[in-house]
Amino acid sequence: MSKDGKVLQSNSLSVQKKDMIKLTGVMSFAIIIGKVFSIPSAIITAKLLGPSLFGVLAILNLIIQYAGYTHMGLLQSLSRDVPIAYGKGDKREAKLIKDTVYTGFTILSAFAVLALWILFISGVTFKGVLDFPVLILISLILIANRVISFLKSYIKAEGKFMIIGRLNLIIKFFTPILNIPAVILFRLKGVLFALLLTEAISVAYCLIRLKKPKFHFRLKIRKTLQLLKTGSLIFINKISDGIFWSVDLMILTAMMSTSYVGLYSIAMSVMGVVLPFSQAINMTVYRKMMVDGGKFGVASKKHFRKYTEGLFACHLLFNSLALGFSILIYTVIIKTILIKYIDSLPIIIILGFGYMIYTSRLFLSFYLNITNQLGKRLVIILSALGLNAILDYFLIVKGYGLKGVAFACSFSFLLISVLIIGISFKQIYGTLKSAFSIIFKICSISAILMGIISAFSRWEVIEYTSRLGIYSKVLWGMADLTVKGFIFSLVCVGIYFLFFRKYQLYKELKPIISYAWYSFTNRLKKGKKAVYEGEYE
Repeated sequence: MSKDGKVLQSNSLSVQKKDMIKLTGVMSFAIIIGKVFSIPSAIITAKLLGPSLFGVLAILNLIIQYAGYTHMGLLQSLSRDVPIAYGKGDKREAKLIKDTVYTGFTILSAFAVLALWILFISGVTFKGVLDFPVLILISLILIANRVISFLKSYIKAEGKFMIIGRLNLIIKFFTPILNIPAVILFRLKGVLFALLLTEAISVAYCLIRLKKPKFHFRLKIRKTLQLLKTGSLIFINKISDGIFWSVDLMILTAMMSTSYVGLYSIAMSVMGVVLPFSQAINMTVYRKMMVDGGKFGVASKKHFRKYTEGLFACHLLFNSLALGFSILIYTVIIKTILIKYIDSLPIIIILGFGYMIYTSRLFLSFYLNITNQLGKRLVIILSALGLNAILDYFLIVKGYGLKGVAFACSFSFLLISVLIIGISFKQIYGTLKSAFSIIFKICSISAILMGIISAFSRWEVIEYTSRLGIYSKVLWGMADLTVKGFIFSLVCVGIYFLFFRKYQLYKELKPIISYAWYSFTNRLKKGKKAVYEGEYE
């Protein structure tokens, strides 16, 4: 295709889709950079701190994490209710929400820091973890962390997502660079100082890019309670999603040996790769749905159909490719470097089946949010969580071990997805037939793709596990991965095109791919030109 043809195709995309493509590229690159640089940083930190100080660091991170929960959902209401107000064309309401959240969040954050100092003065030092210098550092980190959390929520509310994308890229690159010399020179306090510096850089970058946003202190009790009512539900829903893995790990810790916990943790880490890659899409679609909800209202559900058609299928395809490649890459790593974790491969595949289906509920969870049905979503998640715990216990007792736990978790993911899809499609289309159809397609696709990956885990296109030397194994393993990745991509895309043929995904994806390729090559040419001009100045 000619250059003009590619430009013409890229012009057929909306500005929002172009921004989403750019954001996905930036955030994906940031994730890859983070993975590459964080490994040596984590190794050096763990080695120099030793088990004792590393445990202290873990406790301090937990203090920061749990202190961050004191906002009780106000930040979630900011990124939800401001776009809704914009959709209604009510800028005054949007301003009121921003100022009210700013005020309430500031008070609650100050309370968190104050509570930490009161505990310290009262003699609560978390088994000697907190001393005065550490308390000062933790307090400053907590303040900076609270500021950046507010600014990120504000950025999401305003739809300026590229600021977050570029910030992620900067932080993923600079964090290891700051952390390694800090831990070498000052051990634990060095790590904390590096963390403080990272948070400070984040705050400064956001303020500069936002051009010093102005917020006013407006204490509106009734408005604050109104925002908390919705925000707290979103917050609880968000936390409950993460509890699934924690429940599995707690039950495994109580009923099986620590080696099984390690195997399951590896499998969990593979699943965790997917959502960060689609974060740009999720943020953009979430805000667009909130704006649409404010603009069109929620009495009629028909205008939400566009989020269950071509874009929905493309999102599933993207997540399936990300999860598939993640499993294939980890398979090579486990077979060549982490041999002791070889028994985790079947666990990864069992979890992969359920998790691939689980990603399908994201857009529809946004729908339940905008239509004020978060209570239903929470009941579904908590019910599935309880079922997951019961199945974990029962299957371990019956001797199914790790595979039983993985099956229980995968089944719970399936249950959540089926119920959320069923409720949403019934309301949007007025019939359960559409829900049954999409559930059948998603489950079939997941079964086929995980079946292929299962076969790949047992079959080597290019033999590499029997070769001598770790470097030889890794090199030939990468060659095997390349072939399998290509085959998996073709099958995955082909299956989605077949199952969702009525949405003509080719027409949906062609301008996106053309624009992404054009943007990449154009940026590459500009980079080469800059280097060339620099050499001859």
